[in-house]
Amino acid sequence: SVVNHPVAAVLSRRSFPVDIRHNAKIDRTAVLVGLMTCSLALESPFPAGVNVRILVTGASSLIGDGVVRALAARGDEVVCLQRSPVNGLAALDGVEQQLGDIRDQAAVERAAQGCNGIIHLAAKVGVVGERDEFLSINVEGTRNLLQAATKSAENSVANLAITRFVHVSSPSVAHGGE
Repeated sequence: SVVNHPVAAVLSRRSFPVDIRHNAKIDRTAVLVGLMTCSLALESPFPAGVNVRILVTGASSLIGDGVVRALAARGDEVVCLQRSPVNGLAALDGVEQQLGDIRDQAAVERAAQGCNGIIHLAAKVGVVGERDEFLSINVEGTRNLLQAATKSAENSVANLAITRFVHVSSPSVAHGGE
């Protein structure tokens, strides 16, 4: 059940503020749909006691923050690839913030090194912007992450491959489904 999900528990303690960029109330239903999508990744496919390292993009988002906190609470190592540090995550045990951009293949590969899974939440959302910027972030950035996962599998040594990739696309969070 989403309500009993660890990420939902984290988010239930937070208010759903007005998004100052779009002057719109964040859609709680869209956030919960995102949580259900992430639940696959949050149920570890690894046996108890195995060191799990997960790369998370978009950790500064509402869903991303909840996912990172739930993974850290479970005891996983979390690598957050983001353009700027997130103060609220800095104090969490097991969370490493790497500064970089998903459009930079080298930065993505560095962040993915030693990871067992990727949860990809980063995206360019909005109603204004250049088409090329949307494509470079949302398409090329996602392609870079998929290539890093594929490369990890090809060069795998026991338990060092990325075996799970979860991509969450939730523009309705920013646009109220319109």
